[in-house]
Amino acid sequence: MARWVEDPSRLRFINPYSFVSLGSDVQRDMPIDGELTGKIRVSLIVKTPLAIPDTEGVTTDEIGHKTYPFFRVADKPVIPGSQLRGMLRSAYETLSNSCLSVNNNNILSARHANPGNPGLIQFKNGVWHLFEASTSRDNGQIISDSSSARRTWYSSNGRQLKTKIFRSTGIEIECANIDKAIENYHENIQIYKANKSYFQLHEAKLTYGIRQDGRLYPVYYEIVEFNGSNCVYLSPAQMGRYVFDNRLDDLLGTHVSCSKHQDECLCKACSLFGMISGEGKRSYASKLRFSDAQIESFESMGPVMLKELASPKPTAVEFYTRKPDGSLYWTYDYKITSYKQVKLGRDKNGRVKTQTIPQKKKCVIVIRGRKYYFHNPHLMTAVYTATEKTKRNSTVELCKPESRFAFDIFFEKITEQQLRELLWTITIGENDENGVQMHKLGHGKPLGLGSVKLVVDEVVMRSFDSETLKYRIKHTTREQVNSLLSTVPFDTAGKPFNEFMQITRFDGLAAIMEKRKSDISYPIADDGRGTTNSKASHQWFIANRSMGENGTTTNWSVKYVLPVATSNNPTLPAMLKVYDPSQRDNRVKPKNFRR
Repeated sequence: MARWVEDPSRLRFINPYSFVSLGSDVQRDMPIDGELTGKIRVSLIVKTPLAIPDTEGVTTDEIGHKTYPFFRVADKPVIPGSQLRGMLRSAYETLSNSCLSVNNNNILSARHANPGNPGLIQFKNGVWHLFEASTSRDNGQIISDSSSARRTWYSSNGRQLKTKIFRSTGIEIECANIDKAIENYHENIQIYKANKSYFQLHEAKLTYGIRQDGRLYPVYYEIVEFNGSNCVYLSPAQMGRYVFDNRLDDLLGTHVSCSKHQDECLCKACSLFGMISGEGKRSYASKLRFSDAQIESFESMGPVMLKELASPKPTAVEFYTRKPDGSLYWTYDYKITSYKQVKLGRDKNGRVKTQTIPQKKKCVIVIRGRKYYFHNPHLMTAVYTATEKTKRNSTVELCKPESRFAFDIFFEKITEQQLRELLWTITIGENDENGVQMHKLGHGKPLGLGSVKLVVDEVVMRSFDSETLKYRIKHTTREQVNSLLSTVPFDTAGKPFNEFMQITRFDGLAAIMEKRKSDISYPIADDGRGTTNSKASHQWFIANRSMGENGTTTNWSVKYVLPVATSNNPTLPAMLKVYDPSQRDNRVKPKNFRR
């Protein structure tokens, strides 16, 4: 037998990222032209090792490990203007309470450890029907009735794994959202295909399709109560993934991208940085153009093998969303408020069979906000370097701290207010090379890489004199820029501003890291089995979901949520799985038994 506990032998950790809360409703107006045209000269000083991988110059060895040189043009290190633009646009969107312009994956999905119910789906008389079903092993029998169907699972190499017979009980499940559930199911299948799931369904080995042909199609389902009606969720697997009714855009509210907003009005960021057309809305040209950042001084650290980087995991709801009131666990659609044991009858030996059923209710889900990575003021080489080369990590040429670059931002027909806001965003309110407010840039941000300080060296504005028919050039020095920054042009009263200032402060976690004896890292856990994945960060989430009130490995109950960026104690405990050697465990035997 085994259980998860907080590991007393390991230091607590600070998650590499946190969130800046969304502000009040986004204000949109018709964009207007200003009278200011010119350029901003910006210096960029590297504060922690910087990685700008050149994907065209990548080399791959025999095990699939990739090596990237620093991005270069004409053999000179360069930071592409597109990366600078993206970095500053994200910051400006946050400070100005604008829309989230980038949302690459609108679909939200997740797994739950509680098994789904077997069912049969049929399209008949122009309507979808879902029937309750029982399952049994396939012994090669012929299915002669019209209320049963066979499902076969295959391995990724095409080997048949198992086959089950699904038999309808004759009970139709009433659900208010059956058409939406079918749509979500097909989205779910695309996710399985993209993830190269270990099984394929027999009917169409790589498509998993449900068709409107009158046939019965085996599925697994779960029911959620909503306003007195049933909402259903469908999956191809009993312990499977479900796609939710809510899309990310639904949760963003007014912060949804302006490209998806129905009128021609734009938020502040889209009015300044432009907007790409979408959903019938025409594009709006940017008033800004970014040059590439050219080197002033550059020292290479050579190729450095980095630790493996984890991909974003929006399924980690305890990090990406706020905990709903009265919930043990929750998804992007609903919360689980309790678990109830129900009797399923008796087995062949006369023993009562039971199943624990989660009690689910639809509820309002609130996302945490805009994702940002913390700076690491105590970054050591061991934090970001790996000792073993695999196909999952990479080797990257790093730029040494204190290297310098310079770039220009060209602006056209902007207002004085837009100029003030842009200057404040670039410098984060302090035009000082030794300042502490910094941006994050490039590859490896979760590992502490890419902290950069931006300072404005000069603003050059051009105006046309209608009397002399000549252009006038006005130069604004760094000292004059400082005076423009004396007043903050954004709302400083709410949580978004304070959270942004905390998370962009280079030494913001220094005192906490020293006091708490902790470091910034991915979640730390060890299941004690000594396998490749024993210490993977996903083990922490498995532990966290079983350690809440009355939680188990199947009845999830979240213990810890992600601390807010401004928390006095943003640390979380490492987790350890302990085994009782007096109890038999028929699964994989751990290498080290611990009491």
